[in-house]
Amino acid sequence: MQTVQRKGRILDWDRLCELVINRFDKNQYQLLLKKFDALKQTGSVDDYQAEFEKLAQGILLYNSNYDDTYFVTRFVAGLKEEIRVVITLHQPKDVDTASALALLQEEELSRGK
Repeated sequence: MQTVQRKGRILDWDRLCELVINRFDKNQYQLLLKKFDALKQTGSVDDYQAEFEKLAQGILLYNSNYDDTYFVTRFVAGLKEEIRVVITLHQPKDVDTASALALLQEEELSRGK
């Protein structure tokens, strides 16, 4: 389908989307990947999980080929050491399970302090 322009208007929706992405979405995928790779838990597990999910969803918009193994490995790697060590032993198969275990471990650690 060709783009037809009349008086500066673009009449082809796909072309408009392409132009908008080219103008405003440059390097977003690479930036998301860098943020995702650098993500570490600094506060609560809830805060970490929220940021993790936000970045993961953004990455999946660009590339849907990532699987649960990648995401759970990345999630566990970013947890604080005192939580990560325990969660690794359980070998969770998905982020939801890893997150639930991390929340439980965080609660246990806070009781012990």
